Amino acid sequence: MDNADKLMDTMENLIQMLNNTELAIPNIKQGLNPDAYYTVEEIKKILDVSTRTIQTWRDKHRLIYVQIKLNGEESPKGKVYFQGKDLIDFLNSNKRI
Repeated sequence: MDNADKLMDTMENLIQMLNNTELAIPNIKQGLNPDAYYTVEEIKKILDVSTRTIQTWRDKHRLIYVQIKLNGEESPKGKVYFQGKDLIDFLNSNKRI
């Protein structure tokens, strides 16, 4: 197998992987309840992403979240939740044609 054949095989594999990903997104959205709230751990499993990726989306204001403070308003820490509706909007806004 020469380099051109290897390149074609690699390209076909990448196209198949992209197609599989595009097919998975509607299934993810169907499983999200727009009215429910999800934790970071749940979103990591649903979207198969890391905590760091979710934090980056939050830092860049791409993903809306709710943070409930643990020890009153003076505490910088708190539990973070994402509403299903906002996650669905986030997925829709990141569609590529």
